[in-house]
Amino acid sequence: MEAAASTKRSRSEEEEPRAQLSPVQIAMQLGSGAFAGVFGKTLLAPVDRVKILYQVSAERRYTIWSALKTAQNITQTTGVRGLWRGNGAALLRVAPYSSVAFTSFDIYKHELIARLGTEHETGARFLAGAMAGLTATAVTYPLDLLRARQAAHWGAEPLYSSYSQGLREITAKEGWGALFAGVRPTLGT
Repeated sequence: MEAAASTKRSRSEEEEPRAQLSPVQIAMQLGSGAFAGVFGKTLLAPVDRVKILYQVSAERRYTIWSALKTAQNITQTTGVRGLWRGNGAALLRVAPYSSVAFTSFDIYKHELIARLGTEHETGARFLAGAMAGLTATAVTYPLDLLRARQAAHWGAEPLYSSYSQGLREITAKEGWGALFAGVRPTLGT
């Protein structure tokens, strides 16, 4: 009995103390996550726009040359800015997504390591990453739906005049549930 108590004591002494993030640290993590997400998404927006057009069009056969031709057609039809169509909606999703994922990862990781012990740190980090991704996806899914609809639209004029108008139109025509259509496959549930 005394040996078991000694083992428990030594294990708890080895565990990393639970890290409590201050409001300033949380704000810095949220800001860092948002900045990283916005920068990366904006840089790759033209590639993402062309990719989405191929994803939603079964009759389009993808090759690198056809993708370049699609990008050229977009710039001829809507100007260079057309390559960034849907990027505003993407940034509305990416900034909170990256903020939530970046910040919640540390919170989940510290909590899991405290519960599982440092000998399971690799597994705790893996699980924390999965949990952070699920959390961020669930929180920002309606914004991702709006981004995808905007990016997949071929017309010269934007599909919605603003993002708030797009959300109002989707909920009015399709109901509130439409904002989460496809969330289960996205989350893998």
